[in-house]
Amino acid sequence: MVQQLEELVAEDLCVELRIHVPVNTARDPNSICRHASPDHDTTAAKFDRLRNIPRFMRFPRHSPAPNVSIRVMHLHLRLITPYHALPILHCPSFMLARKCKTIANLSFDVALVLTYLSHYYQGLTSRQLLSCFDLLLKRDDAAVEYKNWTAKMNNLPTELRSLSNINVENERQWEDVLVPQFQRNCHTINFFLANIVFPKQAKQAKQAKQAKQAKQFTHKLSTSAWDLAALKTHPTTGFSGTNDSRFLLPTSISQVDPVGQLETNAKVLSIVLQFENDHYLCVQDERHQPLSSAAFLDMLNGALAKHWLSLVEDKNIGAAIFFNDHDELVACTRDDSVELLATSSFRNQLGRCLIYLDDAHTRGTDLKLPRGTRAVVTLGPKVTKDRLLQGCMRMRMLGDGHSVMFFAPPEVQHAICALKSSSKTPIHTKDILRWAMNNTCEQVIHHGPRWAMQGVDYERRNQAWRTYPETTGATQDQCIGCAWRQPDAKSLEEMYGPKPAGQRAKSSTELPSTIYERCKELDIVGVDENKLDEEQQREVTAELEIEPQVERPPKATAEHHTLAPDVRDFIKYGFYRPGSTAFMPLHTVIEDSIPGFYMHTKAWSAGLVATRDFVRTVRIQDRSHRGASYLRPANWIVSGGTCGQYGSALPVLVALSQYEVNELLPDLRRHGKLRLHMYSPRLTQEMRIFDDLAYYCVPPLPISPHSPPSALIPVDLQQILELNVLAGQLYFSTYDAYLRFCNFFAVMTNETDKSVDCEIDGWVRPSNRVGQMAKSPFSENPLLLLKELMGARRKGMNYDLTHVGKILRARRLNAEDVEGGCSSV
Repeated sequence: MVQQLEELVAEDLCVELRIHVPVNTARDPNSICRHASPDHDTTAAKFDRLRNIPRFMRFPRHSPAPNVSIRVMHLHLRLITPYHALPILHCPSFMLARKCKTIANLSFDVALVLTYLSHYYQGLTSRQLLSCFDLLLKRDDAAVEYKNWTAKMNNLPTELRSLSNINVENERQWEDVLVPQFQRNCHTINFFLANIVFPKQAKQAKQAKQAKQAKQFTHKLSTSAWDLAALKTHPTTGFSGTNDSRFLLPTSISQVDPVGQLETNAKVLSIVLQFENDHYLCVQDERHQPLSSAAFLDMLNGALAKHWLSLVEDKNIGAAIFFNDHDELVACTRDDSVELLATSSFRNQLGRCLIYLDDAHTRGTDLKLPRGTRAVVTLGPKVTKDRLLQGCMRMRMLGDGHSVMFFAPPEVQHAICALKSSSKTPIHTKDILRWAMNNTCEQVIHHGPRWAMQGVDYERRNQAWRTYPETTGATQDQCIGCAWRQPDAKSLEEMYGPKPAGQRAKSSTELPSTIYERCKELDIVGVDENKLDEEQQREVTAELEIEPQVERPPKATAEHHTLAPDVRDFIKYGFYRPGSTAFMPLHTVIEDSIPGFYMHTKAWSAGLVATRDFVRTVRIQDRSHRGASYLRPANWIVSGGTCGQYGSALPVLVALSQYEVNELLPDLRRHGKLRLHMYSPRLTQEMRIFDDLAYYCVPPLPISPHSPPSALIPVDLQQILELNVLAGQLYFSTYDAYLRFCNFFAVMTNETDKSVDCEIDGWVRPSNRVGQMAKSPFSENPLLLLKELMGARRKGMNYDLTHVGKILRARRLNAEDVEGGCSSV
């Protein structure tokens, strides 16, 4: 059967309505065989001869055929406006397209989609691309973002794969290479929209004070299940595996269960109520507090299944099965190899697999599990009997070799206990089913007013079509328009505010008789149309939604620079006395700025210190209000000194402020007891290495033909590691440096024994540590505070794709990840 589009166009002064329905050209000789064809005269003639429809305005014969186009309006922040109609093809739906001239009249969701499509097809102009590069060069993670742009550009010249070789002021390079290469790059376009177009548009929308400026239509056209189930020559039929929603079916259709399946509901309930399924567990920690689900919400199915597999010590369990992003069942083995279940060796060995089904896939999934398999059914808020039993019946032999048990968080347990006669008795399966049935009843009652209003709307439209032939002229159009058009845009006051005096909810007795009888059966006494749109969306697959908000640092007065006498003596003699107030451990600077960092005071080396002038940057009256926004970057390090004298002296690395370096530079050159080093944390993978302290030294390092300059500096690797961390370094120079970092913070790596038990973020508790990790000084998880430190050092810039960022997101690195993009020293 060949399906084509039959297009009916109805125009009035306000809207342009395009109805797209599939038709069978073999059965209907009058169907339109072209969509916006150049032969619009023939098309219009066939349009006139269509049977069983009212007469509509014909296409004008003197103008070009109607077409579909999308153009960018460079005003209004380069958001697009549809020119004639939206490109809806092979879509059996009703579509309302406004003839709008400004973006204020366009639905914001539609504007987003069409904006992306428009820029993907048209690309960026030279000026827009220049804005992208200007913004890119101002970012701290510019090299990382640029690498993301060029990842799939196979034709890009090799020299342009490094951001340092980009010169936007070179007209020849810009016009001949950069613009052709990047103007249609999807990553560049996404960067332009996300960082230039949408933020400005969102700022303007936030400043809009009137409801008419909201990105909504003033009116809408809508249909519902009542239209699908309308009485017609060929009745509408359907199939449903359950009948819990039969009360919300249109009155023109009813659910007829086969005689042989009348006992299905009772049979399934009796199976779930069997003794082997009577197991329940409340999921909470040892302090009886609910477990945080944020880490799991941020995980995809694959990550969660892999983590679950890593927690199972039974080596007989060889794989975890889950649905991937393409809704395909895949198997992930212990060596992290993933393949389709249909071609996997575990296809016939499901007894050796863990199986994870998310909420979206608990219907229609059929796996042949061996006898003796047990499943865990997790209970979330407002789970209905239909959804609960659908999940349980994934165990196809439930009651005959399969069994289930139930897990629930404390808030769900509280709701279950509220329906019990005694909250002190244990929870059984019958209590869970009672709770699910109660949720089902509440859901039916909750959606009852919406069902009733949809029925009223359908009756109004149906009545308008019946009276249409009896009216003429403008009254015809007005009759149809009033029946179909419904108010769409509503202000917050209309939706959530108190009702005006005299306005009340519609009583159920004012509804049509058939709808009234159903409302009476469901105990619905009134319908408030304004309250129906308060909450009408529910996500099936839970996602962690993050909306970043930049918090500006509080105003502060700059501190005056001072050079302490003990610091000058330290440069002169090479040591400072213990207890001097001019020096303090470098980690105390972080402890004063980030609350909670003091918990790990003993974990840091005492040989890494900073001067008082380095620490003090601004004057803050209250110590509790000190923030991490005014941390001074570490750029100058002095080596060769000690804390104390004689045998008990502690070798130290001292961080100086720029002011102190400027004042003490002549003393450093004159006395020569200590050596000043230029230092910088490695913030990009292309950046040279500074943590060997050999780049620039005062006095200069002696030249040796037999060893590199860094070998002449007695560097304590542990002190360098801690210096890099406290300074905010994001990239490692070698794979060994990565392993030292992970062992210091007790984080799992690919080199760690896979039998080691770890937390969801990769941190290993002291009782489970092995090898070099056992020497880690951290008894409590430091990774959250480390995230806060890195965020403070980066001033809110994104660092998720860096080495440290990946570690803090529980991702493990290999040698190629670390050393693949290292620069030469």
